[in-house]
Amino acid sequence: MPTRTHSARRRSSLRTRRYCRLAPVALVLAAGACDEPLPEPASITLNRTELQFISSRETARLTARVYDQNGGLMAGHVVSWSSSDNTVVGVDQTGLLRPQGTGRASVSATAGSASASVSVTVVFDVEREALIAFYEATDGGRWWENSRWLSDAPLRDWHGVETGADGRVAGLNLRFNGLSGTIPPEIGDLTQLRELHLYANDLSGSIPAEIGNLAELTELLLYGNDLSGSIPPEIGN
Repeated sequence: MPTRTHSARRRSSLRTRRYCRLAPVALVLAAGACDEPLPEPASITLNRTELQFISSRETARLTARVYDQNGGLMAGHVVSWSSSDNTVVGVDQTGLLRPQGTGRASVSATAGSASASVSVTVVFDVEREALIAFYEATDGGRWWENSRWLSDAPLRDWHGVETGADGRVAGLNLRFNGLSGTIPPEIGDLTQLRELHLYANDLSGSIPAEIGNLAELTELLLYGNDLSGSIPPEIGN
């Protein structure tokens, strides 16, 4: 019996010494794991490097990919968006851009200390904008024929629009086409317009004085509408 008791104490002592020898190793490994830096945003890439808008109706969406200091993709990491000039282009926090006015600006995405930007140029086509205003003022969505209107197609492809060799709008022929509403003042921005045929529609209100800006105008046909007031004296200047 004494021999067995001595052996049991010896085995217990060996187990204790083994544990004491392993414990420092475990502590070293744990300390090493704590020294590893947490992933942080180090760089951002965007799906575009530059953008150009030619119409106030256009929009564009940017997407950002965030990478950590080891080059790993940080999927789903939130970025914040900002514009250097909100009078040129605005951006919401989903990366959706909307042009506001002619000019140049940059839109940036930021995550932590990382950022990336895209150059944005807004060059509105005055005649395209004038036609868009005309479409909206005369309920263009209900016209009997409005093919290609508001599209990115050349203006000569918009139904009823004729352009000259220089691409400027020379004629607008939308007779018998279900137009309603009023003739907007932006019609005066079509400064190379020679023919304006809007007869046999349901237009109302007065004839805008801005038609007097159309120095090249030779044909103005507006009968068959519900227009009121007198002919502006500016017409024929």
